[in-house]
Amino acid sequence: MSVPTLFHGTDARILRMSQNEVKAFKKSILKSLDYLWQFYKPYSLDNYHNEYSDKAKRYIMVREIEKFKTILNDDLYHSVYGAVSLNELRLNGRKQWQYDGLYLTNWDWQAWGYAKRSFAFGEIGMISHYLIKGARKIHFEGWDPDSNTERAMNRIIAFSEEKPEPVVVVLDNLDIKHIKNEGGEDLKEGSMSRVFMYDGEINLSDYPIIDKAPSGESMTDMLVFKNGELSFQTW
Repeated sequence: MSVPTLFHGTDARILRMSQNEVKAFKKSILKSLDYLWQFYKPYSLDNYHNEYSDKAKRYIMVREIEKFKTILNDDLYHSVYGAVSLNELRLNGRKQWQYDGLYLTNWDWQAWGYAKRSFAFGEIGMISHYLIKGARKIHFEGWDPDSNTERAMNRIIAFSEEKPEPVVVVLDNLDIKHIKNEGGEDLKEGSMSRVFMYDGEINLSDYPIIDKAPSGESMTDMLVFKNGELSFQTW
């Protein structure tokens, strides 16, 4: 079964970790997020009653979280706002935000963008990074993490402040039966996308990497799933 070349954006520091080290780091991230969320949840959409429309809840959320603007610089404020929204999607079970698979794209420039955001151990690490940075400036009332949680948060910040090593892994000859849509579901006949999830066993160190931005930014055509194969959409 045919699978075109796909790309995975990451950080070379992650590639040098063992599987156990990766699992332990992700455990630190999840531990940090569990603690952080009790302070950020009052500023999320989930904090507001269901009788409000989504638009109304978003307006209230923005109004409440804007209280941090006087404490955080503009860049950090917007990053914290984005991290709150992404973590809420994760906690609400949105499949694209569970971060439990290997995400791939057929557009090398898009993979490079993912690699640049892997400075804090992928997107889930980036969420934790910004929430920690924000919390340490906001000084939430009741903030008193235990030593294990504090150690987990320090580990994330230390990693994110190291020199980043963005890389794109180039993957050929993948098994089509392990290629899923972005939400981890089986591909449907005729479905089109540039982003996929791979749920099979794979050692990324076995594949070549690109350690600099691709030469062109032209958007690659989507891939279409037809007759058990992925191929470029033709118009």
